[in-house]
Amino acid sequence: MVLNITELKEAIETVIMKRLDHKNLDKDVEYFADTPSTTENLAVYIWDNIRLQLKKPELLYEVKIHETPKNIISYRGPYPLNGIYNPINKRIAHDSCTNISSDSD
Repeated sequence: MVLNITELKEAIETVIMKRLDHKNLDKDVEYFADTPSTTENLAVYIWDNIRLQLKKPELLYEVKIHETPKNIISYRGPYPLNGIYNPINKRIAHDSCTNISSDSD
């Protein structure tokens, strides 16, 4: 399947540029009021919220954040639990961060 690049750009504009750019994440973004604003949690936030903007959210494969040239975070979302996707805000401990990888030196 193919994702319309215009739709993806609009989702990025809405989720990242309007909500996160030039913001104090801990004070200005409600999600981070109770969640530490780590790069890993930021990747989860972006994943969940971009999926909400897309007509076919299943086409989103990965969110990758290049924090520094040597520190890169990749997140591929929660795997289905017994074949059922665990929706946003209903994560369970054993599937919430199992798909995060970090490459650093």
